[in-house]
Amino acid sequence: MNRGLTPDQLDGLLDEPHLATLATFRKDGSVLQSPIWFIWEDGGFTLGIAASDGKLKHIERDPRVTIVVAEDALPYRGFEARGVAQLTDRPYAPAIRRIARRYVGPKGEDFYADDYGGVVVRIDPSDTRGWDFRDDLTAMGVWP
Repeated sequence: MNRGLTPDQLDGLLDEPHLATLATFRKDGSVLQSPIWFIWEDGGFTLGIAASDGKLKHIERDPRVTIVVAEDALPYRGFEARGVAQLTDRPYAPAIRRIARRYVGPKGEDFYADDYGGVVVRIDPSDTRGWDFRDDLTAMGVWP
């Protein structure tokens, strides 16, 4: 397994519309892992979280987060980032529509009305790890 890879070494993994898993902390200190859409831009993650979502309450109380993006197909590339989530003042509706369009195409524009409440969250990684199993899979004869 290749470890310690940067996003640039993962052949566009973060540009593909993979579902991410966001880990936040509940009030009792336990971890909540939630699927979430994202956009990787300017060296960090941009997320949209609805105003009523529990993840937002967790982040307001404790902004430490971990986000993981991993393939479920060969060569099983993945990327994990830990950091502090920042609640931005960017308008939510245009941002979440842009994120939705990345995952579902043009119909994503129809998912969220202008008055749909939420927060645009930014995660600039403080610690990362990236991996892929290409070399192992090639040695086993299951990857070209």
